[in-house]
Amino acid sequence: MALQRINRVRIRDLRSWRDEHEFTFDEAITVLYGPNGSGKSSLRTGIVFGLLYKTRGAVAGKIRSIGGGAGNPYVEIDFIANGITYRIEKTFATGNDADARLLNLSEGVELSQGDAAVIECRNLLTGSEEQ
Repeated sequence: MALQRINRVRIRDLRSWRDEHEFTFDEAITVLYGPNGSGKSSLRTGIVFGLLYKTRGAVAGKIRSIGGGAGNPYVEIDFIANGITYRIEKTFATGNDADARLLNLSEGVELSQGDAAVIECRNLLTGSEEQ
């Protein structure tokens, strides 16, 4: 089994989104709509990068807030995989400020940090055991 549902996304200083914004997905289906430039693609990018990408290097520059001046991009996603609720937290940066944490919210424990958290999150999403 793999990813079953995304419950909540919190993003900060990511592409067109400055400061902190939280999105909760309570319904079975969610449709994002709005005019050009309203942040639909930025939210999608935050979800994809938050679930799948490493936190260091060029990735941070690609999702940095438009216009600069903001802090490091941050993504926090609560999701369900295999009937268990998890949270991935990522701060994207080029140096030591980059970080990732994977938590099992159902049991209230931290599972892993750094690159190990990214790999474990990918494995949960895909149902794979590969590195």
